[in-house]
Formats: sequence, structure tokens, C-alpha cells
Amino acid sequence: MNSATGTAISMVALAAHVAMFHTMFNVINTVLFLPFVKQIAWTASRIVPSDPMKHRPILQYLDPHVISSPPMALHAVRLEVRNMTSEVYAMLDKVILLIESPVAKMGLVADAISQSENKVDYLEKEIVEYLVIITQGETSRSEAHEITGMISVVHYIERIGDRCETLHKLLARRYDQKIEQSPEATKQLLEIGNTTRRFMRLIADNLEHPSPEIMVSAHGLEKAIDEMRTRMRDSHISRLNEQCCSVTSGLMFIDMLTSFEKIGDLAYSIAQVLAGEH
Repeated sequence: MNSATGTAISMVALAAHVAMFHTMFNVINTVLFLPFVKQIAWTASRIVPSDPMKHRPILQYLDPHVISSPPMALHAVRLEVRNMTSEVYAMLDKVILLIESPVAKMGLVADAISQSENKVDYLEKEIVEYLVIITQGETSRSEAHEITGMISVVHYIERIGDRCETLHKLLARRYDQKIEQSPEATKQLLEIGNTTRRFMRLIADNLEHPSPEIMVSAHGLEKAIDEMRTRMRDSHISRLNEQCCSVTSGLMFIDMLTSFEKIGDLAYSIAQVLAGEH
């Protein structure tokens, strides 16, 4: 046997040994870690970010199988809009909770508000697309009118969600920067916030079967919120002049009053649509 042949045989033997080593290594690893598969999978799911598409909010009522029947499809839309409104109402509820106790609740509640805002955006898109598809079939005049109104309502609800997100960001900045808020300012924010929440409750209760008296209540609530904003803004300017609070805190307070007033304006617009005035 010459040296070249011997070298070739050695290389073949080495390759065979390497291949055998890899095979045995994999077999041994499999045997050793097989009992811990569930634990390893659990750890990996915590380390590796999951696909966000798997956590997209799921529509509860819109059904493509009934879209050819406008009465049934519109009933499904009403239920889904109620679902969307409940999500926004929960956002507003959490904002008021942050005003009451920002230190204790900021982290957990803030995350929930952000998740709800994403869900509301998604619901607006899906509901409007569903309504547009309904219009492509045969609809009566009253059904076409309701579809137009529902598109407006969904848009207003989404904008209320945006306002809740704005309030959340203001409260988060106040918390992060350790900006002090006077007890009087907190009391006033809770007063206008709870009145705004009552307005949203009125809307939620009248989405499916609007009361003939809805505009009487809506007028009263919108007027009350506007008057509160004016009164609270004036009193806060007095506190600023008396140096009872910082300029930063004062401006943030006024921005929050404005957001609550805008929510009231949007809720009033929804009430007008439900009452057939818009």
C-alpha cells in the first residue's frame, strides 16, 4: 500500500468516526433532555417573542356567513359595536383609576390601556370593512341610512379610545417625572372624569335600542362637562397665579381637562347619530 492510498483510507476512517460521534452525540442529548421537553418549551416561549398576529383581537359577532342578509348582518354589527364601546369604557375606567392611585396601579393598568387601544383600532377597521361589504348587496333605504350612521359611530368611538390613550400618556409622564398634583386638582379630575364615564355609560346602554329621551340626557351631560372644564380651568389658573402648583403640572391638568371635554363632545355626536339627528 503506498502512502497516498493510506492517507485516503485514513481520511475515510476519520470521516466515519466523526459521523458516528455526531450521531451518538445527538442520540445521547435526545435521551437526556427528553424528560424535560415541556420545561424547555415553556422557557423558550418566555425568551423568544411570540408572533403578535396570534394575539390579534378576535371579533365576537361579525359573521361572513350572514353578510348577504342585511338585517342579520346589521344586528351582528350592533353587537360588535357594543363590544368595541365596552372596550373603550374599560379604558376610561382605567384612566380614572390611574388618577385615583397612580403609584399603585401605573404599570399593570397602563399596559392594559395600551392593549385595549390596539384592540379598538383593529375593531374599527374590521367593522367598517364589514359595513362596506354589506353596502355592496341590496339594502333598503333605512338599512343604508343605518350603515352610514354606524360608520360614523365606530369612528367616534375609536377617537374616544385615542383620547383615553392621550390621558394615559399624560398620567404616565406625570408619574415618570414625579410631577406633584394638588389634592384639589385630583378631586376636579375625578369629578369631570366620572361625569364623562356616565356619558359613555349612556351611549353603551342606547347602542342597540336608543331611548327617545337619549338627547335630553346627552344635552345635560355635555353641558355639565363643558361647564366643569371652564370652571376647573379658571380655578387652576388661580392656583398657578398663587404658585400653589408648578407650571408643568398646571399645563398637564388643562390638557387632561381638554381630553375629557373632547370625549364628551364625541359622545354627544354618537348620541345624535343614535337619535337620528346626525
